[in-house]
Amino acid sequence: MSYLLENIYSFLINHYPIQNVFKLVSVVRKGESLQLVAESIRFSNPVPEPGEKVRIEAKILNAGDEPCSFVAVFYWAPEIVMSPQQAATYATPEYEIYREDVELKGRESVSISFEWEAKEGFKCVFFFAK
Repeated sequence: MSYLLENIYSFLINHYPIQNVFKLVSVVRKGESLQLVAESIRFSNPVPEPGEKVRIEAKILNAGDEPCSFVAVFYWAPEIVMSPQQAATYATPEYEIYREDVELKGRESVSISFEWEAKEGFKCVFFFAK
């Protein structure tokens, strides 16, 4: 099942870790609107060398009142992703770094944590809800 993201948030870690970031990501599914908020994302090392293992921890909130389920798919990109068009360029298997099935009640959040090996040219991480 595929979702259309109206907004995408990318996480810059080129020079410093971003913490306590709040960004609303609206997801539309067959006339249903999901309100997902990337509450925070943290990196074990904000400026990793290529090949270095990095732990990424993200907290996602269902800001709506209704329960929802989706697959959170994380991607890396060699540029800062600021538009759906840019995201579509990198939302491919080549750039996928992690995916997790998520089920949330209304107003509930989930913490997602995973390890990833940084790639040459790495500039940001973003996620799609599918």
